[in-house]
Amino acid sequence: MTPHHVISAGNILGEGIQWHRDSGLWWTDIEASLILRQPIGTDAVERIVAPERVGSFALVEGEADTLLCAFETRFGWFDLTTGEVK
Repeated sequence: MTPHHVISAGNILGEGIQWHRDSGLWWTDIEASLILRQPIGTDAVERIVAPERVGSFALVEGEADTLLCAFETRFGWFDLTTGEVK
């Protein structure tokens, strides 16, 4: 098996890569407090600024705009549209 270049993300500390069949490739840049997504079929990378560093996250079934995040100081439901954490 030979690795091949997929994307130049330019992350400081890219971690937690996840694949979702409908929304694409997701990961976090912990040091930059970013959640990133590459939608299916594009070379574009969406950058979502988090309120603090994100160590890990989970995609939430049926909630396209919400992630369950393990932030630096808390766990919470992160609304990707409003930036609110509950």
